[in-house]
Amino acid sequence: MPHARSQTTAVFSTFALALPLVSMVAPAGTVLLLLLAAALAGLTCWRSGRPLAWPDRGAVAALSILLIWSAVSTIWAFNPLGSLFLSLRLAALFAAGFLLYAAAETLDEGQRNTVGGWLTIGLLLGLALLAEEMVFGYPLMAVFKGPEMPPGSLPATLNRGATALAMLSWPVAGYLWQRGLRWPAIAVPIVAGGVLAASESLAASAAIAAGALTVPVALAHRQAGRLLLIGMSAVLFAGAPFVAERLYALGWQHAAWLPESARQRVDIWYTAVDLIAEKPLFGWGFDASRVISRQGHTNADGSIGLMLLHPHNASLQVILELGAVGGAIAVAVLWILAARLDRLPAPSRIAGQACFAATLAIASTAYGIWQNHWLATIFSTAVLIYATRSTAANPA
Repeated sequence: MPHARSQTTAVFSTFALALPLVSMVAPAGTVLLLLLAAALAGLTCWRSGRPLAWPDRGAVAALSILLIWSAVSTIWAFNPLGSLFLSLRLAALFAAGFLLYAAAETLDEGQRNTVGGWLTIGLLLGLALLAEEMVFGYPLMAVFKGPEMPPGSLPATLNRGATALAMLSWPVAGYLWQRGLRWPAIAVPIVAGGVLAASESLAASAAIAAGALTVPVALAHRQAGRLLLIGMSAVLFAGAPFVAERLYALGWQHAAWLPESARQRVDIWYTAVDLIAEKPLFGWGFDASRVISRQGHTNADGSIGLMLLHPHNASLQVILELGAVGGAIAVAVLWILAARLDRLPAPSRIAGQACFAATLAIASTAYGIWQNHWLATIFSTAVLIYATRSTAANPA
């Protein structure tokens, strides 16, 4: 049914155009956007008669095991029912992400080219919106967020959108490169990096830098990008506790040359490590960080622990809540996802690996790993890497 196939294209094109803008003005709306796009894409694919190409069993199994262990850990969590409900919400979000991915796999070359074009427009509009807000004093954010928002807090309201733009810059660069537009492809992360560097989000700038450092490694050798991502994942989980303790010992929590948010993170990470030491194998239970932040914690050295909702570091949060067992499962998940990116044709593979590194950089400094908007952004970006790739590209 050609009409149904055109509807599928429209769904993905609208999704690609809207994601950068929704991330900017209403980050929580990315969850609804993902769920709606998955439902509509699944429906239009069914109407077109094209079977959904479900993800490989390894990726589904790895993420399912992580969810199952999260659900099991609710038994010893502070709020078992609340934690279990959160795990079920995440399961629904994961299912929507997989459904949208399955629909993306049915797109042909022409459809992917169309979706990539709309994603490029969406990214450019998002960057233009961010630049306009910074130059003119955040007038639109004042309208969207309401007059009760203190003027000084408006710049931070764009941080979530800024990190989303940093991640989406890489699929756009890959799309342009594989279509022969190499100079525009190179310009995208450079322009995005310049705009994001002027924003309040240090995580967004770190994401652009991490992606840019990954690209030459991925270009140097066919297997180098995959090995780099696997190594980064393992080091982040195995090394995060030691780095957190070392930074605290060096007194970075009092370093005047660091932004206040960075000094706070050194305190938070140290508290997370202290908590991990108390229950290293199985952790404190799924979503325990939120309860700990309300109850307070005294560190082993007698200092007052700081925990603002979550550790602001994905690896520390996973180990704190799910223990070493959960950390090992998470590393396995990242290992498998890195291997799956390695199967893409060259431009999309390199862009995907850069996006993977960018996502790790953000996850290591910002957001709670279970925050719905953050997971929705990760899933959406991953789907768009696949939805905009060229099957005609050289896989070498």
